[in-house]
Amino acid sequence: ASQSTTQNDHQQRDQDLRFYSALIAAALASVLMQELASVILTNHAASRAVELIPDVKDSVIPSMLLCATFVVLLVENLAFVIGDVPWYVHAANLGREDLDGQPVYSVFYAEWVINVPILLILAGSISLGRPPSEVGQPLVITNVYIVLAWVANFIPNV
Repeated sequence: ASQSTTQNDHQQRDQDLRFYSALIAAALASVLMQELASVILTNHAASRAVELIPDVKDSVIPSMLLCATFVVLLVENLAFVIGDVPWYVHAANLGREDLDGQPVYSVFYAEWVINVPILLILAGSISLGRPPSEVGQPLVITNVYIVLAWVANFIPNV
């Protein structure tokens, strides 16, 4: 009886996640379209001013990176909405009865491995003007941390 209750809880959470992910995906699609329009218009305006301001084309890089994060988030949320098989979730295996079988949403970790570096580049290099060498080390350490956090869900306690 306890296992069926737990399974019903997981199914209810999956249905809630599907609903909220559909709303989030719709909002992200709207924001992505707005940002893409901004990139296109900025690029068009910059192409006319390239003779006067040589680095003007670089002004679209932040918006393009932001579009990339929106695309990744959109794909992540669509993964929850589309399809009946939850390929994006795995069961934890920690060697503890209370934690074994708990869902591990691997798609979140994949999204973090992609988006966190983009956001660190946006904040560190573009906004704060730090050199790539200063942004690179925290970027690599953070990605290693994310991967290790995901792997920790599958290593049994000893």
